[in-house]
Amino acid sequence: MARRGTTLGRYLVLGELGSGAMGRVLKAYDETLDRTVALKLLHREAAEQNAERLRREAQALAKLSHPNVVQVYEVRCDRRQWFIAMELVGGQTLREWQEHDRRWRECVAVYLQVGAGLAAAHAVGLVHRDFKPDNCIIDEDGRARILDFGLVGGQPLHGADDEDDPRWSLPKGDLTLTAPGVVMGTPAYMPLEQMDGRGVDARGDQFSFCVSLYEALFGKRPFEGRTFEALRESVFLEMIAAAPKGTRVPARLRGILLRGLSADPEHRWPSMPDLIARLRTFVAPRARRRLVIGLAGGLAVAGVGLARYAEVGFRCEGARERLDGVWDEERRAEVRAAIVGTGLIHAPDVWERVVGPGLDSYASAWVEQHTDACEAARVRQEQSTEVMDLRMGCLHHAKVALDAAVEVLGGADADVVTNAHELVGSLPDLGQCADVETLLDDVAPPRSEDAGAIEDARGALASARAEREAGRYELARARLEEGARVLAAVEYDPVRAELALEEGWLSSVVGDYGASQVSARRALALASRHRQPRRMQEAAHALMFVIGCEEYRAEQALAYREVVEELARSEPLLEIGAASTIACVLHTQGKLDEAIDYHRLAIEEAESIGMRGGPRVATLYNNLGATLLMRGRLDEAEHAHRTALELVRRSLGPHHPHIARSLNNVANVEIAQHRLEEAELDLRQSLAIRLRAFGPEHPDVGESREALGVALWAQERYTEAEVEHRRSLEILEAAFGPYHPHVAGSHNNLANALYGQRRLLESEAEHRKALEIRVRVLEPEHPDIAVSMSNIATAMGTQGRLAEAEAMHRQGIELFERVMGPDHPHLSIMRGALADVLRAKGELPAED
Repeated sequence: MARRGTTLGRYLVLGELGSGAMGRVLKAYDETLDRTVALKLLHREAAEQNAERLRREAQALAKLSHPNVVQVYEVRCDRRQWFIAMELVGGQTLREWQEHDRRWRECVAVYLQVGAGLAAAHAVGLVHRDFKPDNCIIDEDGRARILDFGLVGGQPLHGADDEDDPRWSLPKGDLTLTAPGVVMGTPAYMPLEQMDGRGVDARGDQFSFCVSLYEALFGKRPFEGRTFEALRESVFLEMIAAAPKGTRVPARLRGILLRGLSADPEHRWPSMPDLIARLRTFVAPRARRRLVIGLAGGLAVAGVGLARYAEVGFRCEGARERLDGVWDEERRAEVRAAIVGTGLIHAPDVWERVVGPGLDSYASAWVEQHTDACEAARVRQEQSTEVMDLRMGCLHHAKVALDAAVEVLGGADADVVTNAHELVGSLPDLGQCADVETLLDDVAPPRSEDAGAIEDARGALASARAEREAGRYELARARLEEGARVLAAVEYDPVRAELALEEGWLSSVVGDYGASQVSARRALALASRHRQPRRMQEAAHALMFVIGCEEYRAEQALAYREVVEELARSEPLLEIGAASTIACVLHTQGKLDEAIDYHRLAIEEAESIGMRGGPRVATLYNNLGATLLMRGRLDEAEHAHRTALELVRRSLGPHHPHIARSLNNVANVEIAQHRLEEAELDLRQSLAIRLRAFGPEHPDVGESREALGVALWAQERYTEAEVEHRRSLEILEAAFGPYHPHVAGSHNNLANALYGQRRLLESEAEHRKALEIRVRVLEPEHPDIAVSMSNIATAMGTQGRLAEAEAMHRQGIELFERVMGPDHPHLSIMRGALADVLRAKGELPAED
């Protein structure tokens, strides 16, 4: 037995570092090379029976030099004692490291290091066979290394034909300890084939790696079992533990690990490099996500490839020319002329601040991505040509969308100019075209004979989106119908899902919420059938928005909350949209504090990815302000709305109609603060902006007159308020017809102005018109119906019709509480009105 002061080969033993099932680890001094090393002494009997394999391993290990593998210097035998001499590294084990509170991206980043080490070992024909967190070490610089390659090899140390059945040679106690005897490895991290004593290859290491990373991310291993038999059954049946509730780990990341945890090696990832390439997308910057193939071997290949192409002068050029006719100098001039030529006061700012620089920037990013996709495959050889084709296909779809947007902008009218920022901002995220993991997991392309029809359908779909974002809804509907006709002749569900989702959003913006839900549910079903997680998230998000924010059915809407949040993780734009919509639904439910938290989360996410200004962030601040106002936190609400106002001014210019919207919001806060004169000034400025932009008959002008009327009503200037409300009602009826929610709101506000003048019968009649419209066009359980009931009851009570008033009040309160919940702040107003009636009837004591 080697003791302190004795020698093994040229190594002087300094002491023992530890021991395990496979042998002991000593600290030793290499007298020849003047360095301290670790010596792993293998149990003599096992080593002697496998001497030839150990010699082969020594040759393979000598070829392995990788920054994430502890360097093995030699494998030799001295006086019948086999040992491995290796690099001595100080630090903590990976298990010790991950037992501290670590963010999920930190865990993925560290495991990418050791994954690269495993891939390098596989490249020289080595299999670890006992990978686990205890067999990795992290030094003080954060560099992770794999150690303990004492189990490496393609076959077990004793063959599967040995007398003892390997399935029963494992320990009955702690399943996280390395098992001595026939089957080598640690049961809790073993793949099924290793448990059964069958041959193990690199895919077995992949399984152990996925178990380890799953444990690091979720705090528990994926398979449960107190005994070896129970554990084996869990692995065999793929009974994987559910992710903890509330985890921030993306569902797609868990899905990647689940494939690596398959019981059948054929169902796992083809290799460690394939697995690592997908994991790398979660920690690399989105715009630079690439599939790095080969890792240790691939780096060398990339170097050779670069030298070869440099020698022949290969260049990836011509990307800019591919945008000729889409966004070039000629089309740029056409769009500028179309926008400025509308004569709208805000048109020059829209061109100079939004469209010109926005499309120039998008086109430049497209060219950069196109060039990078080419160079990654053909120059740097970091990606396969298959991946390049996927990226180019994605960029082609983005070009189609850009072309559609330019086409709409080239025919600009008032709606297009006013909504141009929405159109430019809705262009496809080019980062998706560098997200290799998502591209690889996307659905298969259509049959070649259907490709032309699918391309036509995608073009119609892109045009429909552009028209919708520009506010031209009839043209959008026509483009969607065109796309549906084309698709009728082919079978390709992925595009049908996109078409259905766009139909859902279009129906939503025109107020057809029933049709919107039918389309969104169809999109969700198609996306689920073909396992398209992004499309599933978008469809579920649409459903949650329409049901919760438009129809005020918060409980039903929140049924989609988990899938919307889960599938949005690691996708910042989806996360922002999810947080904003959840906040909206919680607002309608009366859970205002929780809604405020989600509004702030959406803003933080947006600013964290560089969206620090612009109309989209302004919208987030406006949403926050509305909820703060409802909560009664007036100073904070004013700050949020003034922030939004400043963002809109800075990004869209001083004359843009969206400034009027922000001024209206600021005025709402000022009314709540009883700063009525200031509110009136802001609202008159809002009205002036919209009159200059649109003329006197535009529905946005009607909205401004509506808001001004409310401010006048708050000042008890009821006659002036009546004038504004009647003008607003005329404009809105002409724009939307007599049966529309906006028209109902105008009747409601006119009724309030008449009530202030004590024209009680006229007031009641207007409230009844509002109720009639709401019952006709809204869901039966809509809270606005309850509000109309309460208003009618108040008018009847003032007329002395107390019994009728009490019955109507109770009906309205019951409906509102059923829809919005018992804690909604508006209920206190409704109950107060009922109490007034009961006091008038003598059923409650008079207030002091």
